[in-house]
Amino acid sequence: MLLYRAAVRIDASPERVWEWLSDWDRSAQWILGTAVEVVGTQREGVGARTRAVTRIAGIKLIDEMSVTRWEPPHLIEVRHHRKPVLGDAWFEVVPVGSSSQVEWVEDLELPFGRLGELGGSVLRAPVEWGLRKSLTKLKGLVEASS
Repeated sequence: MLLYRAAVRIDASPERVWEWLSDWDRSAQWILGTAVEVVGTQREGVGARTRAVTRIAGIKLIDEMSVTRWEPPHLIEVRHHRKPVLGDAWFEVVPVGSSSQVEWVEDLELPFGRLGELGGSVLRAPVEWGLRKSLTKLKGLVEASS
């Protein structure tokens, strides 16, 4: 298991941040190279399912997820369940005065055992850079829409 994380402070209430985090259709506006679609009719809450398509260096990665925790306006947790991406991820929103601290964590089970862990460690900096860059885009969108 490898843990990747990034955080950003957004000058908005947790409720305002939640409006963006919980709107799967708007995620392509802020998650780098990724479009997310809802699978089925349930759009929110535990059990909602999504499919994300990410393009990295011309390679298409399909990631299927199910929501495992849904605690508005503070926590969305999903389970990645399509190889090669397995594990858990979550967004946590914590109030800090009139702002919000938003953390994105990916706790992934990488394929290929120790070799996968080594590769995942080598990729730590670019993966966390991507998470931070995405959260920075989210910050700009949320603050501009407040």
